[in-house]
Amino acid sequence: VLRDAVAAQQMVVFVQAVDVSRSHELTREEYFRALQVLSMTNTGKLMGMCPLYIGMRLRLTAKFSGKHKVVQDAIGTVRDIIFDEREFACGRDDWRDDDSHPGRAAGSICLRYLPRGVVVEFDG
Repeated sequence: VLRDAVAAQQMVVFVQAVDVSRSHELTREEYFRALQVLSMTNTGKLMGMCPLYIGMRLRLTAKFSGKHKVVQDAIGTVRDIIFDEREFACGRDDWRDDDSHPGRAAGSICLRYLPRGVVVEFDG
């Protein structure tokens, strides 16, 4: 994902999907483990971390709407990520417009809150 995002000149946004208390931050080793296993905790067999970037190609693993042909194996492209308003509140650095942000050099950032939505344009 990182290689594809660099080629597309986009930041990778990692969405955390593991059960941890708000007062506990994952260590580097725990983040790597989350990327390698389907479920670190009881998250219904979801991936521990979900990488996203604008322009990313994806394939659904579940049926959302047969009427609109948004079904299992539908292929699409991420067009936008709608962030939770708390993500950039309380003086937290907004990496989206800051080219000097450390996340820009790393090419990725881990969100503290689940996005409010991910806009996907499906093929066909």
